[in-house]
Amino acid sequence: MPAPAAAPAVAPVKPHRIALLLETDGPGGAEVMLLQLADELRRRGHEVIPVGPKGREGWLSAELLRRGYALAQYNLNGPLDLTGYRGLRQILAERRIEIAHSHEFTMAVYAGHAARALGIPHVITMHGDSWASRALRRRIAMRWAFRNSRAVIAVSKATHGDFVERLGIRPA
Repeated sequence: MPAPAAAPAVAPVKPHRIALLLETDGPGGAEVMLLQLADELRRRGHEVIPVGPKGREGWLSAELLRRGYALAQYNLNGPLDLTGYRGLRQILAERRIEIAHSHEFTMAVYAGHAARALGIPHVITMHGDSWASRALRRRIAMRWAFRNSRAVIAVSKATHGDFVERLGIRPA
């Protein structure tokens, strides 16, 4: 009997310096997903820099530190905080981030602007709950962030449908 065929070789990928951004510290679905994503990206040879606001250290920060990640933090003092935006942009620049991957509304908007200003590709993962698209000002911010990012990922069909309907964006 012939030996089973070997799995096809995966072309080596150039390692990247990737920022994973989230404003909450869980534990919850977004935080668990970010932790699993960080571990898998690191396993594949990428350098992962978790980024979040100061003063919100909790479960996720403790887990990331326990697993050997160096956290990058900045001050964020409200929904329209230019100092917070500048701090985030400074982290992305100083750490020479090559890809910014935001999770949820606040980071999608703040990191979207910072990544665009620095010419860094930006990806958004939305984890659910339509509160991010209920108010007009948030819908405007989300439309901008979605249109100015390389990709937007919805973690469920319900989340996808909500953003397509409320934001008037193309389903793709």
